[in-house]
Amino acid sequence: MISENAILPSSHPDIKPWSSLSPEEQEKEARKMELYAGMVDNLDYNIGRLINYLKEIGEYEHTLIIFLSDNGAAGEDFYCRDGFKELLQANFTDSYDDMGKPNSFISYGPQWAEASSAPFKYYKSFSTEGGMTVPMIVSGPGVNAQNSVNDSFFTVLDLAPTIYELTDTAYPKEWNGKPIQPLLGASLVPVLEGRIKSIHEDDYVFGFEHSGMAMLRKGKWKITNTEKPFAIDNFQLYNLSADLGEQKDLSKSNPEKYQEMLIEWRNWTQKVGVIFPTPKTTDSK
Repeated sequence: MISENAILPSSHPDIKPWSSLSPEEQEKEARKMELYAGMVDNLDYNIGRLINYLKEIGEYEHTLIIFLSDNGAAGEDFYCRDGFKELLQANFTDSYDDMGKPNSFISYGPQWAEASSAPFKYYKSFSTEGGMTVPMIVSGPGVNAQNSVNDSFFTVLDLAPTIYELTDTAYPKEWNGKPIQPLLGASLVPVLEGRIKSIHEDDYVFGFEHSGMAMLRKGKWKITNTEKPFAIDNFQLYNLSADLGEQKDLSKSNPEKYQEMLIEWRNWTQKVGVIFPTPKTTDSK
């Protein structure tokens, strides 16, 4: 699943190396992973219960199961984060002795997020591959490509068209008399049936913006912007076929491709209506 030639990217500057932690800090970080492993085990156990129940009621063979994460590994430490810590610290503790108990509030944390996102760069909230690349498992009726690994490019935008097709449901064109934007993405059914390897052409364009972080991908080419405040000149260019860890910025050495990608970025932002800076919930409408 990971190339033998993959190069581990450099860590985010905010990451504290394990060797720099005190014995007490290492002990606490280790307990975080113990708790995380326990929750994964609990998740695995209860998914098994669900599958067994579907089999008991005779619905397993008629159920499509899609399992995936919503983003890269989460690095937030909500217990110490402004806007959350005031409530959390007043009602919970993060002390080592209480970790895992009902009165404890512990986050996965940036160090483990960085480790778990390897060999990709960074983690959740960043527009690098580590912030947005996730595994997906699909099993059920119509999935003829069972027990196979597909590394072509899909996005969550492709899930809705897939479900509409599998359930033979028409996507509505309007709601309350007003037109609805057409579905983005494409159905994964041809891939699940094993007829093709990818539903997107080599020049397929996908963009993403989240709180000022931004990226746009076209085939194996990608521009990434992780600087704040957002500025279009801060985009960097990567060829993911040769640099999955986004380590070698090609914007200077390949200016033609860089300009092509910036044009695609402008076209995409106009198409979907990206607003900079990102509006806050307290902003007036």
